[in-house]
This record gives sequence, C-alpha cells and structure tokens, in this order.
Amino acid sequence: MTLWADADSLSPGVRDLCARRGGKQLTETEVIEVIFVAAKKIPLLPTDGCKSICVAKPDNADDYIIANAKPGDIIVTRDIPLASRALQAGLHALNDRGTIWTADSVRERLSIRDQMESLRQAGLAPMAGGGSFGKKELSAFANALEKTIQLCQKQFTRSG
Repeated sequence: MTLWADADSLSPGVRDLCARRGGKQLTETEVIEVIFVAAKKIPLLPTDGCKSICVAKPDNADDYIIANAKPGDIIVTRDIPLASRALQAGLHALNDRGTIWTADSVRERLSIRDQMESLRQAGLAPMAGGGSFGKKELSAFANALEKTIQLCQKQFTRSG
C-alpha cells in the first residue's frame, strides 16, 4: 500500500506523521510506502519507505498521484477536487485536518467551495483563509490516518 501526500500545502507536522508511517508493516508481507509529491523540494525526516517526487507545477502533483496510485492506496490532500478524483479511482482520501472523505462529503464540500468562490468573485464574501492549524488538528489527522490504514489492512486481508 502507498500513502500519497499532495505535499505542497501540508504542514511540517502532517508531513512528519506521514513520513513516520513509511516502512511500517501493514501485513506480514505488505509494507507502507510513503510518497510526497510537490512542485518544490520537501524536507523529509530520514525514514525508510519514504520518497519525494518533484513535479513542474503544483497542478501536476494531482495528475501524477492519480496516474500512479493503485486502488486501495491513501491520498492525503487539502485539494477537494483531487480528493474527488481519488475516490472515483478507488482510492482512500483524507485531508490534513482529519476529515476522511466520502463521495457524499466531497460532493457537498465541492458545492460549498464553488458557491463561496462565486460570492467572492461578486465581492460578497471575504477571500478564503487557511485557518489555524495546531495540536488539535494534528491529533485529528493522526487519528484519521490510523483509521484509514486499519481499513486498508482489513481490505487487503480480505482480498489477499
């Protein structure tokens, strides 16, 4: 199984949590590989099972991940359209704040995002901000990641 990180916008804490999963046993024969994909060089913890791929532009990271991920892999991204594409491709998707995406939650979030963008363009809503990111969000992400990995283990065991 591979954990793919759309790494351009992830916090260092989230990147470190993902990196620590690299090289860990998923099953007796399966190890978790972690691949960070970004348009810039990403500083990584020196761990086994991790690598970084640098693409030409940020939008290329999404295409690279979708083209190379296999059903059952996990995608970590803040990018809701990428999460939607990932789910359509049979991948698991979660964001860095601990939301495990489903087809329904992504569809709802895309609708809200599009509506807010229309309001911003009309000058009726403020520009989007990233919001604060602290220990609470990092803990929620760690819990969501473990839950998703456990789900993958169960699926791998049933299909293997």
